[in-house]
Amino acid sequence: MTEFWVSQANHWCEYCKVWLKDTAQSRAVHEKGIKHQENVAKRLSAMRRKAVDEKAAAVQTAKTMKAIEEEAAAQFARDRAEAAAHRAASLGEWVLNHETGQHYNAQHRWYYDSGSKMYYGGDPPDWTASPATLPHAARFEVIENMPTS
Repeated sequence: MTEFWVSQANHWCEYCKVWLKDTAQSRAVHEKGIKHQENVAKRLSAMRRKAVDEKAAAVQTAKTMKAIEEEAAAQFARDRAEAAAHRAASLGEWVLNHETGQHYNAQHRWYYDSGSKMYYGGDPPDWTASPATLPHAARFEVIENMPTS
C-alpha cells in the first residue's frame, strides 16, 4: 500500500484519431503503419485542396467586389448627373450676357449684376439686393458656390 499508481501517459494521433502509449517505440510503430501514412496523405491532400479552393474563392470575391464597386461608381455618377439636371431645371441656370455683363436666369426671369451684387426683375421690375420672389436656393451667389462634383 505504499506504492502509488501512476498512469502511463498517452499520445493522441491527430491524423488517425486514436490514443497511443506515449513511448518512442509505440509512436514509431504507429507512424510507420499503413493506415497512419494514408491518413497523413489524406490530410495533406485535403489541406492542399482547401488552399486551392480558398484561393479561387478569394479571386472570385475580388472580381465580384470590383464589379460591384464599378457599378456603384457608375450609379453614383448617374445620380449626381440627375441631381444636377434636376437642380438646374428647378432652380434655373445663370447665363452670362456678354453685352451687359449681367447674368440672366430664364427660369425665374431675374438679372444679376456681379459688379453691384444687385438683382433686377420681379413684378414690377426693380433693382434689389434681396429679391423676395426669387427662391434663396436659386440665387446667383448660392448656385455659384455649390460644389459641382
